[in-house]
Amino acid sequence: MIESTSSFIKSSIPLYHNAVKSIIFKCAELLMGIFIFKLFSLIAARSNQFTSYLMFTEDYIQRTLYITSRGLSRAGLVVLAFSLLNIVLGLYGTLLWALDSPGYIFRASNVTIADYQHQRNENPSYIVQLSLDSGQLQDVEKKIPQIIGADLFVPGLNYTLTGRVTNNDLPEVVAPARERGVGARIWLDSDGLSVSPDTGSMVPPC
Repeated sequence: MIESTSSFIKSSIPLYHNAVKSIIFKCAELLMGIFIFKLFSLIAARSNQFTSYLMFTEDYIQRTLYITSRGLSRAGLVVLAFSLLNIVLGLYGTLLWALDSPGYIFRASNVTIADYQHQRNENPSYIVQLSLDSGQLQDVEKKIPQIIGADLFVPGLNYTLTGRVTNNDLPEVVAPARERGVGARIWLDSDGLSVSPDTGSMVPPC
């Protein structure tokens, strides 16, 4: 994702491959180099420094010899400034990579747990500790899906429980194991969900 926080050029362009992003940054680096060359060519032309203009196309050794021979004259300073900006220009592409957002895009999709059965946690936590504050019941209710689903899958899977349950068939009514009493401590239905209270857990007083 290439983003800009500037109010003048605010944009957001999603890129699905870093190779495309590398090409864009390389083009930006080349355009910046052309801009610097044209700018200093204009400065040399307005200052009647034709020799300095010729030095722009030479290597760093020739420029160093030219600067040392000219000293602190206008011609030497123009070539020195151009050489320093060329060195900084080599880091312009690296600067763009540093200022860029991460090279991945979040894509949300609604799926069922069965689609990620291979990433299910084999031994999820059964008893979940909740801080039941009577004055913050609404906040606790919002956090319940996150707390319950915190240990359903292996670490690394980015998921959020929606709270919506969709079944193709009508819900199956599961008969209790015994007529009187709370039933077994762990009594699961066909989907593996507990349908009886846990007599071994303690409920804090409200």
